[in-house]
Amino acid sequence: MSHGQSWVRRFVWLLAACAWAESQADLAVIHQMRVHAAGVKHARVFHRSPVDGDLDAIFALGGPSRFMGTGSRGPWEREIKLGIFLQQRSRPGLVYKIVIADAPSFDGWTARVERVTSTEAVIACAPEKGNPDTIHKFRYDIRAKALLGQSTYDAVPMGDVLTDGGRTVLVGWNLEQQIAIEYLAGADPPFRVLSRREAASWIRRIPAAKTRSSFIGAATRPVFQPVRFGPDQRFSLRLRGVNDGLGLPGLLVIREQSGKSGKWFTLPQSTYDEFSAARPIRVQGGYVRGQTTIAEEIGPWQVVDGTLWFGKTFYDGEGMNGVGGFGFFDTGSRRFVIHSPAEIRDSSVSAMLAETHGIWLGLANRGEWANSGNGVLQVSYSGEALGRIGLSEPVGGIARVDGGLLMATSFGAALYDGQCVRRFFVDQTEGGRLRVVEADPGENEEAQ
Repeated sequence: MSHGQSWVRRFVWLLAACAWAESQADLAVIHQMRVHAAGVKHARVFHRSPVDGDLDAIFALGGPSRFMGTGSRGPWEREIKLGIFLQQRSRPGLVYKIVIADAPSFDGWTARVERVTSTEAVIACAPEKGNPDTIHKFRYDIRAKALLGQSTYDAVPMGDVLTDGGRTVLVGWNLEQQIAIEYLAGADPPFRVLSRREAASWIRRIPAAKTRSSFIGAATRPVFQPVRFGPDQRFSLRLRGVNDGLGLPGLLVIREQSGKSGKWFTLPQSTYDEFSAARPIRVQGGYVRGQTTIAEEIGPWQVVDGTLWFGKTFYDGEGMNGVGGFGFFDTGSRRFVIHSPAEIRDSSVSAMLAETHGIWLGLANRGEWANSGNGVLQVSYSGEALGRIGLSEPVGGIARVDGGLLMATSFGAALYDGQCVRRFFVDQTEGGRLRVVEADPGENEEAQ
């Protein structure tokens, strides 16, 4: 046997030994899950984090059936229990129960561990039907191996990023209140929660900055101010009412003013043939001709050197659909120019930032009851994909800060430095004080 073959063989055995050791450690936790949780026949470990030199915090789901999800998240609903344990790394057979928690009431939930420290664990639960995540916090004493307390509060989705006077502020709403956080370069963490008075002055600027996003609007419906562009500012982006009987605020359209008369320009819709060619998998899912409504709209926008650039958005469900794209309005020919690279065709654009070397587009799926994130794509002005940021949450706003990108997300905020993404969220202390903390690194938050 050659030296190279011998090294490969030893490496394979090492990997096998590590996998065996991890499986044995998981089995010890699963055994404790069955011992302490009534009705648990099947269980799996879905997350583990070190909390000191020789202790790991272990998170498991268990219930009467085998379905517990896969990867770093899983269903926490109905008869499924959540277990948090401490396990000694040097002696995996030593497992200490911290808590066995019942699933939240009402709705189906998907649990993911967002933050683990030596004193607390934060688990975000995404509901099945589109409300903000619910945060479950468990406080414990790792010396006493005991639970100290637990609390629940709503996550704060951030809907937009505003900049003014050298300051950068993210604004958002949950089901109870409006909240704003300010970005602080060099601080740890690099955000602070603004007082209600400070936040109000920023929140009032949203109508002039942006008409709508994936998150803003649940608590306050903004009034859209026309945005002028083009030669002599003759063209403007406006919100035009529609008589659809649903009470919707209207559609973004373009108007050219000439003296006392004017002309409207509405975003042209993809044909069914264009839709079926661009999204064949969606067609296979039942979106057939005659039963599919194409309803594409102008979404996020930005004026660049007098030209209006925008991303398309559309509802993707219940017979309604569209083809993802971005483009601009050509004031010379008075027509819309749309680019639809393959990377964007299945998605709505939820946010955009146009820069010298390209445009960043937040991508999302606007499905029934909920939106899901499809990452952030960088494209050239001609439609070529240049790079991608893997981010699981929908993005509502993007800004450039300190050479990186700051993004308002449905979970809170994200910072991208060109290589990795750091995620932050608004947390509540035991006394109810709001603060911003950093989530643990995720499995897909990186450049691709």
